[in-house]
Amino acid sequence: MGSRLPLAVFSPTPEAMMALWDALCEDPSIANLPYKVETNERGQLLMSPTSTPHSVWQAEVAYLLRNAVEAAGLGGKVMTESAVLTERGIRVPDVAWVSPDAWNARSNHNLLMVAPTICIKVMSPSNSVDEMAEKTAIYLASGAHEVWILAETGAMSFHDVSGEHPHSRIIPDFPAVIAKP
Repeated sequence: MGSRLPLAVFSPTPEAMMALWDALCEDPSIANLPYKVETNERGQLLMSPTSTPHSVWQAEVAYLLRNAVEAAGLGGKVMTESAVLTERGIRVPDVAWVSPDAWNARSNHNLLMVAPTICIKVMSPSNSVDEMAEKTAIYLASGAHEVWILAETGAMSFHDVSGEHPHSRIIPDFPAVIAKP
């Protein structure tokens, strides 16, 4: 059985968040939940149900991102659902890319210590514009260079610390609209 969750007294320090995440990753009762699991800044679990349409969009974006990264000769890692330590808890972008130079400084065993270079969120019917703005701010404050949002229509929006842009500044050829898979 996994290690005991450190929930008795929780201090929201980075070390405490990492210990909580390690325990969650080792807990078999969490492993089989049909939800994406994140935490907030108080160490409370946040669970989002998974859906087939969301998974299909996520796979399509990851595929297109990997192709775009390879075509641009950027290298690095394209990932899905990688845990990221933020000031607002442990958050999980749907798709992400970490540049080769950033990879070593960003990873420990179970989570990324700094947000990936590009974090991508796939919107679900339950997501609001305000929620996406909050997630964008969290990832940018945690070290992401860009945050991309995929709307249910297939429209992409690209954000960095200066605001929204018509295309990615890192991968300018990434499509602004993705055909429904």
